[in-house]
Amino acid sequence: PLHSTIGAEKMMTMMVQIRPHIAIPHLMVVVGAVMLLLLQQGRSAEAQPSPGYYPSSKVSSMPFSQWYSNLWGAQHQSLSPDQTALTLWMDRSSGSGFKSKGAYRNGYFGVSMKVQPGYTAGVNTAFYVSTSPPATTVFSSWTDLDS
Repeated sequence: PLHSTIGAEKMMTMMVQIRPHIAIPHLMVVVGAVMLLLLQQGRSAEAQPSPGYYPSSKVSSMPFSQWYSNLWGAQHQSLSPDQTALTLWMDRSSGSGFKSKGAYRNGYFGVSMKVQPGYTAGVNTAFYVSTSPPATTVFSSWTDLDS
């Protein structure tokens, strides 16, 4: 959802559905990769691409506060009643951030971003993740996931 304009400030909303990593035995991953390779070999070069695999259909959501905490800008965060979706927004002066309570080697998360319609020059629609555990400061090493 997109927040409406309040006064002259443009608002951007980012919905983040948190799906913490649930360990899958390595053997299952290897077997799955081999099966995928075998299926790919049997396909024609002109076949339509697969619509994709959606981990969200296999992994249930976990409460945000169980795995994550506010890093900065709590006044720009809104948690859904079931604590599985976090809405972050920014205005002309600030935004928001959060961090995991532990380090992850891999996992899944989904992000939906919308920018206010109209003139939005200077608004960077990207989701940043820290790549240098532990993420104890706002300004550690960052990687952006562009939309």
